[in-house]
Amino acid sequence: MESSNARTKVVIVGGVAGGASCAARLRRLDENAEILMVERGPYVSYANCGLPYHVGGVIEKESSLLVATADTFRFMFNIDVRTNCEAVRILPDTKTIELRDVLTGEVTSESYDKLVLSPGALSVRPPLPGIDLPGIFQVRTVPDARAIREWIERGSLFLTGMDRYAGFQTVKPKTRAVVIGGGFIGLETAENLVHRGFDVTLVEMLDQLLAPLDRDMARNCRRLRRAAWHPAGAQ
Repeated sequence: MESSNARTKVVIVGGVAGGASCAARLRRLDENAEILMVERGPYVSYANCGLPYHVGGVIEKESSLLVATADTFRFMFNIDVRTNCEAVRILPDTKTIELRDVLTGEVTSESYDKLVLSPGALSVRPPLPGIDLPGIFQVRTVPDARAIREWIERGSLFLTGMDRYAGFQTVKPKTRAVVIGGGFIGLETAENLVHRGFDVTLVEMLDQLLAPLDRDMARNCRRLRRAAWHPAGAQ
């Protein structure tokens, strides 16, 4: 017979918005639960919607994106957090999960009483020719935002120094960007690339932007964003 004082062990896969919120809430509900949260990336609990604003320089410091760190969860909530740790196999019959350290490749096994899956979704990368060429990015994680910022700030070999020459080369060519996806992150990315001086084209497969919203609400959001991009010409 199990002891009434036995601790419940909960493993949470995913440590960003959903997983981190679940872990913190669970701790508030049960002070004795053993909680393990694993995250495949290097960071937990960061502001997803802030990523485009870091690209645009509105949020200058990368550290400002981090709502909490692994140490925050350990010391404030007594939650075991493992970053760079990927769930690779679930064995429901034995209530165990296999975890792989993405840096070393080592695979370990953890038991659980309850399992929460909150890994998030991968960015859609359509199978188009050239999809893996340099200069094509996704906006999902802190390292993604860092890669875009570094690409913009480093510039391209073609443009390097062209604005320093005389004659017709004194005008630096306009830089262009294409954003695929007209959801919240797509619009925020387009907005911030405009602020960075890009000529931006936004592409959306559906017949409206902000598809999770109804058309009237999406239209109002578009007006607000248009005012943010071009205050003088907002209607």
